[in-house]
Amino acid sequence: NVVFIGESGSGKSSVINLIADHNHAVVSPDGMPCTSDFIVYDVTIEGRRYRLWDTPGLDILPGVGRLFRRNTSAIGSIRRFLQERHRRGELDLLVYCFRGSRASDALLRPYKLFCRATRQIAIPVVMAITHLERAQPTMQAWWQNNEGRLGDLGLVFDGHACLT
Repeated sequence: NVVFIGESGSGKSSVINLIADHNHAVVSPDGMPCTSDFIVYDVTIEGRRYRLWDTPGLDILPGVGRLFRRNTSAIGSIRRFLQERHRRGELDLLVYCFRGSRASDALLRPYKLFCRATRQIAIPVVMAITHLERAQPTMQAWWQNNEGRLGDLGLVFDGHACLT
């Protein structure tokens, strides 16, 4: 049971499709929100079954790090969803997706709301850094250039993936 969270347009649905090697999740080419509910995709990878959960996006006000008021109900819904998955034993990994251009203080509040609490109950949290097609010289260079900044912000993850 893998749950993907992140702001709208961060590539959650695209990462699910990449992992599943199939276009299960609807994606938007312009980064506009396209997932408005919790959707599970049951996939088999190398003979193992996985449940990949797509979630509605968290909208973050650029430069301020505050969640939009209009999305307060989404925050509560995601929190309740994660609690219910945990209660049912259906939360094995949390994937926090964000655009590589957003490595800033804006990531901190969603991290505190969801990732930190999830790590405290011994569920691993990894990050998927997306939209790195222009990263030079390689996508992995993004991690090397930003790992220290993320640590300075208190963002601690159990693993990471740099993706286009």
